[in-house]
Amino acid sequence: MISSGAGYDELKTSYIIFINTFDLFGKGFPKYTFENICQESSDLHLADGTVKVFINAKSTIPGMSPELQGFLRYLRGENPDTPLTDRIQNEVVKSRNNVRWERVYMLLEEKYKAYFAEGREEGRIDTILEMFESGYLPVKVALKETGLDSEAALQAYIKERKESTK
Repeated sequence: MISSGAGYDELKTSYIIFINTFDLFGKGFPKYTFENICQESSDLHLADGTVKVFINAKSTIPGMSPELQGFLRYLRGENPDTPLTDRIQNEVVKSRNNVRWERVYMLLEEKYKAYFAEGREEGRIDTILEMFESGYLPVKVALKETGLDSEAALQAYIKERKESTK
């Protein structure tokens, strides 16, 4: 993203956005935003321009803007009802009607189905474990999502999975 020897201040901001149909962190927020912060010193920020945003389509927290409420309803499968969701829906329709993209979409859909048919639950559990280990996911949520009953069981499960992939 930048030339060798260039400073971090030359990096452009990049966003990694995860759209979830569930509340990954269990706090009820419509979105969770993370930036890189030093674990040893919370006042030290990496400032590399990377922002991770997790969208929680299930959020119904009071005080959200009508646009955000409409966007979350749209993500939950409801009909578009705001200018933003109307624009998104129009782009979706245009993309679906594009003959060139139709072939690409069908190929991706086949690969997606095959991948998730084989490893959907496995992949979901791996993601939950990785996020827990990185400190992004509270133990309470990790336990609920994995079906384990204690943090010790969770740590043992993580260790077991790591050893089995060696």
